[in-house]
Amino acid sequence: MPQHVFAQQHYQREDNLFGENFLRNGDTLANTDQWFKESENNNLFFIVTNTLLARDFWPNSKGYLTTRFDLGDNYVFELDLVNYGGTEEGISFRRKDPNNAYELSFHHDTSEIILTKTEQGHTVILKSTTQFLLTNNHWYHPKVEIFDTHIQVWMDNQFLFAVDDPQTQLHSGAISLSYSTGTLGYVDIAFDNIRVASIAPQLLNPVIFIPGLAGSQLQADSDIIWSSADGHGGIFSHAFTAGEKLWVNLDQAILLGDDDYFDVLRLQSDGQTSAAAVSPNGWAVEQGYGSI
Repeated sequence: MPQHVFAQQHYQREDNLFGENFLRNGDTLANTDQWFKESENNNLFFIVTNTLLARDFWPNSKGYLTTRFDLGDNYVFELDLVNYGGTEEGISFRRKDPNNAYELSFHHDTSEIILTKTEQGHTVILKSTTQFLLTNNHWYHPKVEIFDTHIQVWMDNQFLFAVDDPQTQLHSGAISLSYSTGTLGYVDIAFDNIRVASIAPQLLNPVIFIPGLAGSQLQADSDIIWSSADGHGGIFSHAFTAGEKLWVNLDQAILLGDDDYFDVLRLQSDGQTSAAAVSPNGWAVEQGYGSI
């Protein structure tokens, strides 16, 4: 199984946490109750028709616009962005302060997308890729999915990479929008349709492991007409009679091939209820215990 599928298969979207857009019409950065400037120089962030613009003309200047609240954990963070002039913008999450945060940066001069983590002021690169061409004057749609220690990144609905960071000390924090003028000395970018939605574990059908030659004998409580997907592309159908010993039916267990006969021992998705009328018959599996 490809490594990157863990969150796609196991997590699902829930309701949007903050509505369609963080940036409401009429917001200005002087009075918004949601964002604050966190910057090294007097950089400029301002809103025009509900689109956030950032322009700075100071060499090696880096600016952040950060939410005033901690978003907690387990969410999808996505937005639209365009770089009209300059080389670098980014998004930050689980941001405690400038010395403790994750940041995903987009470099238009090299088409490199870089995920870094800063803890206690020490920054490391967790992942980078150049598989996606970044140009100026083009709107892009990055998306980051954060769940526990797992991080996944998409661009324009194309999966880029996944990272598992089990040693992280960063489990919650604010989000930020950022830019850097670098040695080029200017930047002119826009952010729009900023959206964060919570995600939660999705209930999966359980995988049950039964001891090979131990435990209770299991039997059919009544006649069972079984017909269900066999897990390998087909349908297994079989008629079981009341009182038939199912676990362990040695005549079936020694047969070569798939053990579809034992599918009748499955549990339902709650992990507790039998899929068929099956129960212990009061005896232990004799091959496992002998006479007791």
